[in-house]
Amino acid sequence: MKRLLTSLLVASVTLTGCAPHVDIPPDDATPDAVATAFLESVRVGDQQAAQHLSGDCWNTTQAWFNTNKKKITTFTVESVGKWEITPTTVNLLIGFKYELKSGENTSIGWNLDVTRSADGQPWRVCNIRKTSP
Repeated sequence: MKRLLTSLLVASVTLTGCAPHVDIPPDDATPDAVATAFLESVRVGDQQAAQHLSGDCWNTTQAWFNTNKKKITTFTVESVGKWEITPTTVNLLIGFKYELKSGENTSIGWNLDVTRSADGQPWRVCNIRKTSP
């Protein structure tokens, strides 16, 4: 019995250590850093990090997270596609590569709206939309 309990404890600790995890950037992180961390959380399936990085906008980004988690193989945040919409909203052009079920890799362009409630507040990913086929 003691051996069984020890085995179960080791298995539990091992499985807990395998959970996907993305480090949350500090509150003063740039919009690019927040977008990168969000996309990494989608890539590895870390819902807790994605939810934190979306904040009050999680209701808008959750469906996209659920559809794409663990499907993104690589991504890049292209700062050339960044423009300020308002002092508290920055739009980022994001380049993705998806690996499809067929094994085909496809480049897709996306816009991420990264917003904050006021200067000095952390940036949050609030909207994601496709820009090209």
